[in-house]
Amino acid sequence: MSYAISKGIRIYYETHGSGPTVVFVHGAGGNHAIWWQQIATFRANYRVIAIDLRGFGSSDWVTDGPDVLDFPDDIRAVLLHTDVHEGVLVGQSLGAPAVLRCGIKNPRFVKGIVLTNSVCGTHSARQG
Repeated sequence: MSYAISKGIRIYYETHGSGPTVVFVHGAGGNHAIWWQQIATFRANYRVIAIDLRGFGSSDWVTDGPDVLDFPDDIRAVLLHTDVHEGVLVGQSLGAPAVLRCGIKNPRFVKGIVLTNSVCGTHSARQG
C-alpha cells in the first residue's frame, strides 16, 4: 500500500503502468476503485495514479470529517511523493473542484484537467 502525507494525514494512492501521467480523483460516493475500468485501459500507455482523498477508502479519516479545501493539498502531496513533473488530472464529481483547485494552485504539475460529472466552474475554484 502506498501513502503520501498531506498535513499529517496519510493519503492512499495506487500507481499502474508507465508513460505520461494521468491522475484520477473520485467523487463523494467512491474511492480509487471506481476507476478500475479506466486503469485497465490507460495503464498500457500511461502511468495511472488513482487517489483516495482524506476520509475516503484507505486514506486516513479526519476527526471532524474531511474538508474539501484540503483535497487540493492531498493531490499535491501524492504528485510530489510520486515524483510527477507533469500530468493530466481527472476529477469526478467532488473530485472535480479538487483537481481544478490543485491545478490552479500548482500549474507546474498540470498538463491538462478533465472535469467529469461536475457543476464545477472557475468561480468556485478561485475561492479558498
